[in-house]
Amino acid sequence: MRYNKAKERDMPLDKIESKIIAYIREAVKKVVKEDSSSKWTKAIKKKLLELGHKLGYRVYATHRRGLKSDGKEWINDLCWVKENKREKILKA
Repeated sequence: MRYNKAKERDMPLDKIESKIIAYIREAVKKVVKEDSSSKWTKAIKKKLLELGHKLGYRVYATHRRGLKSDGKEWINDLCWVKENKREKILKA
């Protein structure tokens, strides 16, 4: 099966996807003139941490100064998780 970029653009975004895009755009506006990829990464992660918490997820991410996550990253640099009271994962 071939990848169809035009078809992907026609796919509707759900509410969370739209919010993620908006938060990333907001982060990029703040660092657009920066030449450092680490500043870009930190700004984007910070906004995604903020959004994840705002949406009621526990957020696990790389621990760096200024990033307030709920724990260390797993396989990915940043992960949103919904858990029940016994910390059983309901959604990730």
